[in-house]
Amino acid sequence: MDINNLAAWGEFLGGIAVVVSLVYLAGQIRQNSRLMQTSTTVSFGASHIELGKLPIEDLEVWRILEDGYEGSEAFLRAEDIRFRAFLD
Repeated sequence: MDINNLAAWGEFLGGIAVVVSLVYLAGQIRQNSRLMQTSTTVSFGASHIELGKLPIEDLEVWRILEDGYEGSEAFLRAEDIRFRAFLD
């Protein structure tokens, strides 16, 4: 075997290695995307659970929510801002 044949084989094997690497990386990117999507969904659900527990654990938040829903006259501007932020 001369040097030209060895160079041709090296180029051929190098091309195969590049294709295999690209397929592997595509699989890793797909797996990472699924992991990030699942992580975001779990985090979103956990934050909603914590937000739902807030009025139960804090009577001040409960009072602001109650006044906000009833449209109480005693509802202050700062409480109105907190109420709207809670609803968003």
